[in-house]
Amino acid sequence: MKFLIFFFCVLNIWCFGQKEIKLDSTKIKSSNTIYFDDYDNIYLYQQDNLSLTKYNSSSKQIAQKMLPRPFRMQAINNPLNIVFFSENTQEIKLSDANLNDIQNINLPQNFGFIKSAFVEDLQTLWLLDDSTKKLIQYNYRTGKTINSFPYHINMEDIIDFLVYENKVYLLKKNNFEVLNFRGDILFKTNLHNPRFLKRENDRILIFSKTEMLEFSNKQNLKKFNFGEDSQIVDKNQSGFLVRSQNKLYLYQPESKNAHP
Repeated sequence: MKFLIFFFCVLNIWCFGQKEIKLDSTKIKSSNTIYFDDYDNIYLYQQDNLSLTKYNSSSKQIAQKMLPRPFRMQAINNPLNIVFFSENTQEIKLSDANLNDIQNINLPQNFGFIKSAFVEDLQTLWLLDDSTKKLIQYNYRTGKTINSFPYHINMEDIIDFLVYENKVYLLKKNNFEVLNFRGDILFKTNLHNPRFLKRENDRILIFSKTEMLEFSNKQNLKKFNFGEDSQIVDKNQSGFLVRSQNKLYLYQPESKNAHP
């Protein structure tokens, strides 16, 4: 396991154009999870009533979904394929851009106890099976297993994970780990209050309650924040979505050459 090089970056808001997203502050406050897609659509998940509401960047509500039970929502890389996973009921729901169900996957029909799931694209699903200690690559369109790897790791505290270029990125209760398909830990760092993972091109974004971290294949880990009273809730290709005092702001670089 190699040590990571850390870079700390407090983002200067004067380098960014700021736009307030005019949403009800009570809804923002009560939202457990806020996501952001590459079309600047915003998704508020409220656990108290199990609702997911989608807004455009002009604050207009364009879709809403009422979930039958608590689900964990995967970070949005493809707004045409919204992913929900329930560890308790062992099921995955896929929804379209209008938040209508397009497929339900009943995991116990083919697997043991799935600790975490990652939908890679419109066909491929990765699963961490805690009962059989396997990492499974599965085609959920055809219902066939593509690959299965013995994976004898501790899956107890896993919050989120994703797979990219033959590496497994694990987000746990207190740390972030990068592993190969044999389960060997290549990188590891401690975290405070981690929330979810997201891939942006060849970079892995790690979101916590206080900051966003960016892991690159150059073995660097950069930390970003907009100040003590602000939380980066998500990021897309064009900028950052920031929550501050129960308001949402979109920060985009003023110059096309600027890179956050």
